[in-house]
Amino acid sequence: MKWTQQTPETLHTVAAHWRLVSAASWFDQLPGLRQKTLGQRAVLAIPQHADPLMLLRLPRRCAALDQSRFAAEPVDRTRAWVLALQADSGELRQGCPLLPKGPARFRWGEAGWPEVCWGESRLGSACHPLARDWAWAWVPTCGPVILRLYLQVSLAELGDWVENQCPGLWLRQGASGDLISRLSQDCRMCLAPGYLRLSRGRPAPPEQVDEDYFLLLALANGALGELQFDLFDGDYFRYVASGDGTQSFHGYLHARAGRGRPHRWNRFPKLPELDAMAADLDSGAALIGQAMGWGRLSLESLQRKFSETPVDQLPRHLQIRVRSSLWTTEVRESFQQAQPRIMFSWHLESG
Repeated sequence: MKWTQQTPETLHTVAAHWRLVSAASWFDQLPGLRQKTLGQRAVLAIPQHADPLMLLRLPRRCAALDQSRFAAEPVDRTRAWVLALQADSGELRQGCPLLPKGPARFRWGEAGWPEVCWGESRLGSACHPLARDWAWAWVPTCGPVILRLYLQVSLAELGDWVENQCPGLWLRQGASGDLISRLSQDCRMCLAPGYLRLSRGRPAPPEQVDEDYFLLLALANGALGELQFDLFDGDYFRYVASGDGTQSFHGYLHARAGRGRPHRWNRFPKLPELDAMAADLDSGAALIGQAMGWGRLSLESLQRKFSETPVDQLPRHLQIRVRSSLWTTEVRESFQQAQPRIMFSWHLESG
């Protein structure tokens, strides 16, 4: 079928009631439409024997009409998503909302991505063009990837807020206390006073990625106040990203950085194995304090120093060689309690 192209800015001259339709069939019928849409991001097409079409390319899968989110249409053999609007006719694409009536106008939105508006109503991408899955910094391994968020709210407040943000998504199963997503048995959440943890062992389905992003974006925008976060590889038992504050977390969710490379969320101080082989606990603590650059400290003072020092000034993984007869399980666990955002590895030796 032959067709002509008009500039998208002339959309307001087309007096029509628009509806969202499938783009795939039109890509097959109108030669070059698919290529132009992917290259130009917005195309106003006038087919010879059909009603006008408006094609929008989106930067991410999730589209929105105002506050109502829905999935954009994937384009075969690409990592692109589109919305197709047809004037007056065409079958409504499944899962899409009805569009407002009245004249529509076109505009270029954030970072040059297209939008269509009816008065104050807006149709376009639901998220920032640089939006990323929370696990982007993780190089996938056999084990789980874990996102830990530290917040200043009670368990009741946190639970109510999560349910309000994504009603019916997180279901409690078993006695472990974990919540499991109805979208994937592999996606889990744990809530505790001042603590939210997300975990998964493999890439999540796109629908889960979207749900997680908008939940975390609200936190990054300060919905529950300030926060700290850690991304932890549960296979290699190492931190792969960390940040303090909502601003840092917002940047992490929209980062241009590549995983497995140095970036501002994985610049952790590193120390070789610390030798705390001494005759008593305070002498061993003094050796650790000196190796950390804090001077000779007692056991109690050392734990307090770990607790009070900003995390970005601390190594995230400490290997410490100690006497097993002195450094009991209780003593070692007290260090983890003093600073839960460090991975303490204890090498126990007899003597």
